[in-house]
Amino acid sequence: MAGAGPQAALFADAVSFLLVAVLIGSTRGLPRVEFDTSSWTERFRDGLRYVRERPALRRLLSAQAAAFVFFYVVIPIEVVFAKETLDAGDAGYGALLSSWGIGMVIGSLAFAAMRRFSLRALLAVSTLAIGLGYLGTGVAPTLLAACIASVIGGAGNGMQWVAMVSAVQELTGPSFQARVMAMLESLSNAMPGLGFVIGGVVAAVLSPRASFVVAGAGVLIVLGIAAIAMTRTGWRGDQPPEDVLAETGEGAAAPPEPA
Repeated sequence: MAGAGPQAALFADAVSFLLVAVLIGSTRGLPRVEFDTSSWTERFRDGLRYVRERPALRRLLSAQAAAFVFFYVVIPIEVVFAKETLDAGDAGYGALLSSWGIGMVIGSLAFAAMRRFSLRALLAVSTLAIGLGYLGTGVAPTLLAACIASVIGGAGNGMQWVAMVSAVQELTGPSFQARVMAMLESLSNAMPGLGFVIGGVVAAVLSPRASFVVAGAGVLIVLGIAAIAMTRTGWRGDQPPEDVLAETGEGAAAPPEPA
């Protein structure tokens, strides 16, 4: 943005999507899709019932839905925070976003390297990092301090989403993977709108710094409540529950899936 303008940035973004499309299109060995002949309303009801009857999965999705709200509180005010609060200009705004992106790459690599840790631990640590990253950015006195905090938050972001998707898939039987993952994706698109409103209102009434503080505090509160709720379900994030094992042909038998 600072060096070549918005058109160059958009063009680079379009090229990145093209490269991903080529990569997916040239990949061999992808599983064949098996279509369900039932109506979409029936599949939708079955998916909701499947999640409702599994406390660990239901609470995990609920916690992520709440977290999505606070994850996106700062998005509409980042440019104002960088260019006016920190007086950093276009280059400073780019540096702030790039710091978050660098952190995401670090977090993704860290997730791949930390296989011996349970998903529950990775989810807790990564969500904590996001919350601390937002809080650190909100109180940062300089652009450099804000960028360091953004690297921490970005690292949590890069790890948290992969851990969340893995956890949801671990808790879901093969025949319901598409429906439950679609539910997670729907939440990721629906909840940010509320976060945008909260962030804009807080920034207008108080300040852009306050929006970051609200985002960070909200993430940490959601993490605390979710940790207690998930503990009560008995899920430890290191192995799928018995009903999923039964559906895949492993472990003890379990009640049949909903029709």
